[in-house]
Amino acid sequence: MTELQGVVELRFENLRREGGSILDPCPRVLFAGPSGSRFTVSAFLDMQSAWRVRFSPDEPGTWAWSLLPQADEAMPASGSID
Repeated sequence: MTELQGVVELRFENLRREGGSILDPCPRVLFAGPSGSRFTVSAFLDMQSAWRVRFSPDEPGTWAWSLLPQADEAMPASGSID
């Protein structure tokens, strides 16, 4: 079960457009809580060319997350945090 007041960090590598350029604007991740609450969090680029997202759940339980596609690009990435 997700801990309250804890910080969850997701790391995404290889999020590049065709041709190799890094995505811009930054990727966003949608978090959906057990009660149906939703939060969108923007990623930031770390020093190792990977995107990171930090999120602090505001209720206990399982949270689902999904990387939101940019423009017409499909980047299916999703999961859950227990």
